[in-house]
Amino acid sequence: MRVLLATVGGSDVPIVQSIQTLRPNLIFFICSSESRITVEGDGLVCADSGHKNAPKIRPNILIQADYPKEQCRIIEVNPDDPYATYFEAKRIIKEYERHQVYCNYTGGTKSMTAGLFAASIEFDYCQTVLVKGPRVDLDKVKGDVSRVEILARNMILRNRYMNTFREMFEKQDYSAALSILDLLMVLGEDSKFLDRATYLTRAFSCWDEFQYEQAHTNFEIYCKYSRPSQEIIAYKSTAKKLKTTMDTLTKDQSKDISSKQLAECNMLVYEIVRNAERRARFQQYDDAVARLYRATEMYAQMALLRIGIVTANVDDAKLTALPTERREHYERRRNPNGVIQIGLRDSYDLLEDLQQPVGEVWSRYKNKILHVIQSRNNSFLAHGFTPVKKQDYDAFHDTLCEFIRECDTHDPILVKYRINLDAYQDLPTTYPAEEVSD
Repeated sequence: MRVLLATVGGSDVPIVQSIQTLRPNLIFFICSSESRITVEGDGLVCADSGHKNAPKIRPNILIQADYPKEQCRIIEVNPDDPYATYFEAKRIIKEYERHQVYCNYTGGTKSMTAGLFAASIEFDYCQTVLVKGPRVDLDKVKGDVSRVEILARNMILRNRYMNTFREMFEKQDYSAALSILDLLMVLGEDSKFLDRATYLTRAFSCWDEFQYEQAHTNFEIYCKYSRPSQEIIAYKSTAKKLKTTMDTLTKDQSKDISSKQLAECNMLVYEIVRNAERRARFQQYDDAVARLYRATEMYAQMALLRIGIVTANVDDAKLTALPTERREHYERRRNPNGVIQIGLRDSYDLLEDLQQPVGEVWSRYKNKILHVIQSRNNSFLAHGFTPVKKQDYDAFHDTLCEFIRECDTHDPILVKYRINLDAYQDLPTTYPAEEVSD
């Protein structure tokens, strides 16, 4: 069944023409109390002009279109309230989901046409109709040469989806941006652009999920088929370093690792901090402090790794220079397999015992750090039942970043290779202006 929704104002000709062209089985006229007469009034009720005093020279729309009254419904709305038309139209369109639905928004007030147009583009089975023709004045579409035109709905949806895609990208919600690209693909839009956009967005989505190898692979494909900006090239380079760092940390750590590689391992700490900041921008504070805790723990692990100590299996020989009391303290950390394993606080305390630069900074920040991590320990994602609030996250984040910055400036290896938190860039908040490759 063909169903037509039409807003009715002062001009009858476009509506009559759309009825004659589309030949609907059912019509819903959306009118004001004043314009209703042009649909069903007796005698001559339609004029060439919408002005109140214009002479009435034609009968009502149903008579002109030779359309049976029993096949139409008249819906009265407030002509100055776009939401009144929007909700009525949306209800009707939804009711006829399995039918051909047309929405003609040529007539009516601006508020009425806006409401009908907004409702029509929400449904993929609904086609938006406009009657176009020459204007002999500034009043109405006139003349026999006017025509019924079904708007290119895909163009409207494309603009909407593209705006949403860019909005999601700007919010750093890369997985949501990928979902929007899938919708654009269904519309059959520019496949070359969508391929490039998908590879680039997926690269950042993988990065945001700590999947650096997959991120680097997507960057490589994107760069192959586009002319990447220097910013994207820099991100690709960082993704490769993160991938290499992960490879370094997951292989046998007893093997020789260069001092530069050891320094670059700290990038993972900075990455977790940036990731926590992104979670906080989404107001996901429990997730954010869980990441800050991991960053705190990992910073100590990397500092110990730079002097040949692995926290999951501490070498006894590294403890021989310690006082007996401290050596016995770490001996009590042996697991049933006889391996010494240490956690966050013991890792920093060991750095302090060994008089390492990070340990010296820790001695001054210890109480502050142990205080702010309580928000994580008491959270649902750790050991407690207390939701993390923004002020808890802010306190943890600011204290940790201050601590890391001071540690970065005290560690000679990090200083040598200019590895530090402030130099570590966050993921982008705007989709890059790109050039299509030849």
